[in-house]
Amino acid sequence: DLGAGASRAGRHLLWYPAPAPSYGCDCSTSVLEVGDEHGLSGGQRAKLPLGTIHATDRFDADFGGVQFDLAIAQSVFSHLSLNNARLCLHRVAKVMKPGGRCFVTFFEAPEGTPIDKMLVKPRCFHERTPYWYTRSDIRWVARDEPWTMRYIRDWEPPAGQRVGEYPRLTRAASHRQRAPPPT
Repeated sequence: DLGAGASRAGRHLLWYPAPAPSYGCDCSTSVLEVGDEHGLSGGQRAKLPLGTIHATDRFDADFGGVQFDLAIAQSVFSHLSLNNARLCLHRVAKVMKPGGRCFVTFFEAPEGTPIDKMLVKPRCFHERTPYWYTRSDIRWVARDEPWTMRYIRDWEPPAGQRVGEYPRLTRAASHRQRAPPPT
């Protein structure tokens, strides 16, 4: 759970049966503490043992060599600059199994929207939080990384955000994706 915060999304995922504990990170220690104290039931807290959640402002998702097959960043990219979104995917790629998937939510602006235009509903900006992005922006953050991006139309996240799915490519597929075009 990237941007685990007060466990708004993560607490729902903890009820799914899994052979291993869930993991999460957030940029705020105090918000993680509030989530642990008020956002989780005792049963949910048992699925998040000590060491499976930590604070990091650089998306350090390394939990001692654990490799993941699923990650979610709900209401995270809407608060990140494009370069921080790139950093997030770069760091997550290091701990994601090939074929694993990372889901992100974002506020979408129509392609061609002027960079200095504010989107009135929701009140989003290109240059400050909450950020909005075009689909091509969301594809760009995966550039030069072992991801591809798929836009998901049939999932309705909160606050009118849209969902992008980033399947983690294998090393060979990733290399082919970055190969320069033939001359």
